[in-house]
Amino acid sequence: MGLVLHDGLLVKKRPRNAEYVELCDQIKRLFPKACRERKIDLPTFFDALQHKAESQCSWQGLQQEFDDWEAIRDRFYAWRKKGLFEDFEGGLRAHGFTGEFPWSGLDIKKCRKGHDS
Repeated sequence: MGLVLHDGLLVKKRPRNAEYVELCDQIKRLFPKACRERKIDLPTFFDALQHKAESQCSWQGLQQEFDDWEAIRDRFYAWRKKGLFEDFEGGLRAHGFTGEFPWSGLDIKKCRKGHDS
């Protein structure tokens, strides 16, 4: 797996799930504030979530495929704490998205204060 420049970020070259690229575009349009530039681009973040859900690996187990697994984990927990995954699902379904979400199979329920794991 080589490295490529994507949206100004150096990322691993991975085959992209075309549905996720469309999903990223829709999320960026509907939720621009949540999708501001980050260390990990949105398609890579979603690839990592899908890999974690399918493999049931630990967050640290992502490091074999994704160099910055800590940034992925931290973003996931920040979004979960804010309830963004649930917001994304509701907003995207309302706009006709019928596909699978890359975070399917992960616990995305917003945690009560002090109960984030």
